[in-house]
Amino acid sequence: MLQLSLPQAMANADTVMASAELPASPDEVGAALITREVERWWGSPETYRMTGWNADLRVGGSWRVTVRTADGRRLPAGGEFLEIEMPRRIVQTRRYDWDHPALGRRETTLAYLLEPIAGGTRLTICHGGFAGFPDAAAEHAEGWARVLGWLQGYFGGAAFPSPLWEKVSPKATDEGCSRENQRLTPLEHPSSVSALRADPPSPTRGLLRNWLVVIL
Repeated sequence: MLQLSLPQAMANADTVMASAELPASPDEVGAALITREVERWWGSPETYRMTGWNADLRVGGSWRVTVRTADGRRLPAGGEFLEIEMPRRIVQTRRYDWDHPALGRRETTLAYLLEPIAGGTRLTICHGGFAGFPDAAAEHAEGWARVLGWLQGYFGGAAFPSPLWEKVSPKATDEGCSRENQRLTPLEHPSSVSALRADPPSPTRGLLRNWLVVIL
């Protein structure tokens, strides 16, 4: 049985990286990330839920979702699929269609990397395009840690308390970034690759001032 660890998340001024081990196959994890299955697990009653997921699952296809907040607001987001290599890699653009407090309507690029491991899958998230928005990068790192915790729980893993952070040493951070850089080298779209080489992420601290700023 896969022994799960706390999801990890890191950020520099441009890029967010997060990872978690999941007790499910890469195919199952991929489906949970880009199909209507998103609505079953992404969110919680006290924060927000994903609703109305719609995706054209092909390169160049669009995706859209509406975030329904705990106080009843409906906040749309969407983007375009740049690469789909199931069950190994998914790359997509991402943009809020509302004025996000930390990021506005800036488009970012998100890569999901799925690696089979004994008993499940290691999911690594590389989310780039935060140049000029360092606070948004840090807050999204915290948000991704929370999201990965929800995903672990959905697949029957441990339910970690919020916020979902594990402080990692600078050495571990640098080694992890280097390893993921090598894995991401074939990707041409995420600006995160060059950003990580120039400025390896450091563990971010809890900058969450309001749960709204880390809606993902």
